[in-house]
Amino acid sequence: MKHTFAGKAAMIALLAMLGLGGNAQAQVVVHGSVYGAGKGVYPGLDVARVDSNATVEMSAGTVYNNVYGGGELGAVNGNADVTISGTAHVGGNDLTSYKGFVFGGGSGTIFDPTYANVKGNTHVTISGGYVHNTVFGGGE
Repeated sequence: MKHTFAGKAAMIALLAMLGLGGNAQAQVVVHGSVYGAGKGVYPGLDVARVDSNATVEMSAGTVYNNVYGGGELGAVNGNADVTISGTAHVGGNDLTSYKGFVFGGGSGTIFDPTYANVKGNTHVTISGGYVHNTVFGGGE
C-alpha cells in the first residue's frame, strides 16, 4: 500500500476519517486502499485478527483504490461498518480501472477467502460522496 500524507494535519485527518478520533484539518489522499482491520499473512497465520468491531468512516478526502470494512487477510471477530459521506471520493477517474470499490467485509485470497472473514454483521452506508465503482455488503 502506498500512502501520501501532508504532515501532522493529514495524520489527524486520516485518524478522523478512520473513526479513530481527531478533527480533519487537511485533505487526505491515500494512493492505496483503506482497511478497517489488520493485514494478515497467507497461509494461515492469524496475526492480524481484530477481536472487536472494525469501523471506517470517510467524509472527505480521496482513496484511489478500494475501501474495506474488514482486513486484508485479517479476520474481524465483531462487526465491520463502512460509512462514505460528505465529499469523500473512492477511486480514480479512469473508467477502465479495477479501483473504486467499497466492501463491507475484508479482502481474502482466492485460495482461501476465509482469511478475511467478518464473524459479525457488515454494514455499508453511502449518504454522500463519490464511489467510482460498485458497493458490496460482503468482502472481496
